Amino acid sequence: MKKVRLLCIAPYEGMRDVMMNIAARRSDLELVIRVGDLADGVRAVSEHLESSIDAIISRGGTAEEIRRHFSIPVCEIDLSVCDILRAIRLARNFSDDFAIMGYPSITKNASSLCDLLQYTTPVITIHSADEAREQLEKLKKEGRRIVVGDTITAIIAQKLDMNGILVTSGMESIEDAFQRALHLQSYYRDLQESKNLLDSLLNSLNDNLIVFGDRRELCFSTLKDIPQKLRSTLEKNVPSILSGENLHLVRRLDAQRVSIEGKALVSRERNYCVYTLTRQPYAEPFGNKALRCYDPEEALQTAPFENFLGESEIMQKVIHRINRCAAIDQPVLLVGEPGTGKDRFAHYIYAHSRRRRSSLVRIDCRMMTESHWEYLLENENSPLRDNGLTFYIRCVERIPPEQRLRLENYFGNTAVACRNKFILSCSLGDGFTERDSFFIYLREIFSCLTVEIPPLRRHSGDIPTLVGLYINSLNARLGTQVVGFTPEAMLLLQKFPWERNIDQLVRVVRCLVVSAKMSYISASATEEVLAEERHQLLPTAAAAFNLNRPLNEIVREIVTAIFAQENMNQTKTAKRLGISRSTLWRMLR
Repeated sequence: MKKVRLLCIAPYEGMRDVMMNIAARRSDLELVIRVGDLADGVRAVSEHLESSIDAIISRGGTAEEIRRHFSIPVCEIDLSVCDILRAIRLARNFSDDFAIMGYPSITKNASSLCDLLQYTTPVITIHSADEAREQLEKLKKEGRRIVVGDTITAIIAQKLDMNGILVTSGMESIEDAFQRALHLQSYYRDLQESKNLLDSLLNSLNDNLIVFGDRRELCFSTLKDIPQKLRSTLEKNVPSILSGENLHLVRRLDAQRVSIEGKALVSRERNYCVYTLTRQPYAEPFGNKALRCYDPEEALQTAPFENFLGESEIMQKVIHRINRCAAIDQPVLLVGEPGTGKDRFAHYIYAHSRRRRSSLVRIDCRMMTESHWEYLLENENSPLRDNGLTFYIRCVERIPPEQRLRLENYFGNTAVACRNKFILSCSLGDGFTERDSFFIYLREIFSCLTVEIPPLRRHSGDIPTLVGLYINSLNARLGTQVVGFTPEAMLLLQKFPWERNIDQLVRVVRCLVVSAKMSYISASATEEVLAEERHQLLPTAAAAFNLNRPLNEIVREIVTAIFAQENMNQTKTAKRLGISRSTLWRMLR
């Protein structure tokens, strides 16, 4: 039978001898004995932590101090009524004018004993050596010279030229402590074996578990080394999860794709945040420009105009509809001319949805290859197999016809749209119109809420704010010191047709800011750049005769090109086209 190894902290030499005599009569105990008190006891435990100590035996304040610093089981030697009575009788042999002082283990029984014997002896409870010295100095000023107490009380009393009578522990109390230590160690060993078994079972699972407490402290993890960036993300989301919000992240970790789900758990009236990390083999198509997953913080960086979508009346109507789309999980289809900022609206919907704490998966159909579609629709590790994510499928008009059919079948045969939020965007024209079968499928069968994003020329009143925000962003990134545009230059920007909408505006402003030599960009510099833009907008012969488009698009492109050639002079443009200025204005809108 293996002996139980106990570290015994004896407050005085005599107790060590008693302990050794008791251990000599037993075959189930192995003692390591140190004589000391408070700090000495804590130091002794520190020195023996690595030497397979099963439990600690100590007394009074030393036991309290050890419990405060270590998690190893501590069994306290109780002071019996007989132990205290012996010390009181000894003190009364000298004088009736004495006091009793010590930690609660002494003073609790001492108070009861004095009440029973009708002694008027003061009983003082202390919790530290400093408190003992303070109380002893008061007793000395009151004229008391004898004090009954524990080791720390007796030692300090002697230093103050007082008589300290030590309450010693009898053999029965020490034997009882040993017996309780054996029971405690047996119970603790069973708990430790259960914990080791659970740890082994959890570590044998394919999924990793990471548990945080309600104070964001790490309580448990089957992942040995948690990357600091991942840990910071998990810690930051603890309050949100404990408040009932959903969290689902997708990360790359050790060449694997990791799906992370967080949920709240209540145990013994305390709240915990439990993260489940499901590892999947990393697939090469996942993580590039065509198919990429963003953490919430990364996804919400919606440069260049942050959260500004527009203040004009027409944009406020759009924003009102966008907010309604964000509030529910129904798919959303963003429709608009190229460059109208559909990405910003998609990020806005994501940021204001209930899934904003979960990852955003962006699928750029312009860059998707056949292998990308194969991975997305067929691979068991595809993000489409996950739950609680937001998918942004941009430029759906660029999806090849055969992949459109596969995507329709996938949406129809799975519940992916019920498990996730979908945001899609498209630009009408170049063969993709509202009469296209895929557009009809998205709106009528996939049940997308359609939101039309107006071109920039229809809300040109927002241009000053958009430009100001972007200049501020450029100054921060590039170290430029541009304040803005002169009023004349800003008027030129507002009158320009902006065929490529906000994307074109961003390019023009960037060009002007980078080359600016003054704090304000002049009208002449602005006109020079805009003239180059007009030249680039002139249609080629092929484009002019591209009839595979609706008539209104062909007419509008021709009118826009002539308007640019006439330097945005409405009178000259209308005369050249043989129409009125009001008709011209309606065509340009």
